[in-house]
Amino acid sequence: MSLSAQVAALEAEVARKDALIALLSLRLEAEGGEVAEVELMVRHRLTRGEASLLLALLAARPRAIDRYNLEAAIPSRDHARDRDVRIVDVLLCRLRRKIGREVIETIPGRGWRISPDWNSPASA
Repeated sequence: MSLSAQVAALEAEVARKDALIALLSLRLEAEGGEVAEVELMVRHRLTRGEASLLLALLAARPRAIDRYNLEAAIPSRDHARDRDVRIVDVLLCRLRRKIGREVIETIPGRGWRISPDWNSPASA
């Protein structure tokens, strides 16, 4: 494949992803979500819960967030029957697998935080 064909293929892929971001942004806006959440979901292939967790960590940067505040950031977790903070551990494990183990730091006795030197494409 020639260089110009590769560039054209990459440009088409970028256009496709931009269109997907726009579509998901409209859908999420209708549901009361944020565009930044959609961008994270598409760029890192995250679920809505994982993206919400990552946004909460990014918003608190450079501070650490405890388990209960992270759990409160997860959408659809507002009923008493939904309260199980172990979901935070599951989502953090998945998130680390998708964006890198070194990105989320564990601060013993305080919670988790985003590494100070990490920049997400959606936050740049």
